[in-house]
Amino acid sequence: MDDVLKKKKILVTRPQDQAEKLCALIEQQGGQAIRLPVIEIRPVQSNDVLQRLLSGLSAYQIGIFISRNAVKFTLALLNHNIEALKHLQLVATGQATASLLKQSGIVDVYHAGYYAESEALLELPVLQSSQVTGRNIIIFRGTGGRELLAEKLRARGARVDYAEIYERQPIHYEKAVLDDIWFNKKPDFIVASSGEGLQNLFDMLSSEQQVIMLDTDLVVLGKRMSDLALKLGFRRAPSIADEMSDAGLFRAIMQHTGEKFS
Repeated sequence: MDDVLKKKKILVTRPQDQAEKLCALIEQQGGQAIRLPVIEIRPVQSNDVLQRLLSGLSAYQIGIFISRNAVKFTLALLNHNIEALKHLQLVATGQATASLLKQSGIVDVYHAGYYAESEALLELPVLQSSQVTGRNIIIFRGTGGRELLAEKLRARGARVDYAEIYERQPIHYEKAVLDDIWFNKKPDFIVASSGEGLQNLFDMLSSEQQVIMLDTDLVVLGKRMSDLALKLGFRRAPSIADEMSDAGLFRAIMQHTGEKFS
């Protein structure tokens, strides 16, 4: 084991089933990963609207997957029948989401690279007005979320529906658990991978714990999360990962310590 992180304590707030790769990278470099999932991601309860959308996929020409969770839970609902998706022009928010679709047997997937949000997707040639006008688009996502993508596609002449496949729920912890983290373990860094997760972390803390949190270095994915952090009151501007992946988050941690990692 290397000791590049020199026993630094890093609070990882990613959902439990998504945190282990990043935690392993931290621990391999001598850091201590403190696991504190702040969001639970679970499939939505089956309902008539969702079943109707999934049974009527033949009516759509383009399908957009917002996240790896959208892929995971959609395939489960389809009993991994990828034939139901193969007639669609498929678009993924980023390379990791596209890779999961490809691992499932779907070869042709458009995506906007590692660092992708709705704004980047809207620049793709396949989603320009000339390609979407008059076409039916289905967006596979969690409940809620940003409306920008659908609004812009509708403005370009597309008909857009949401298939809300999963939901995010905040996780609650006993005060003793949180006291131990902030008063005893005292993280050197916090890693947050969604604005909702960062807000949940802030909301679950006492005012005294929040003071400590806001004085802790933070690594995030994207400028919108950085803006939220500053709005919440973080004393220092967060480090922003150069791509939306565990590797990107890890590089941001390493660079923040003044070390180089490749």
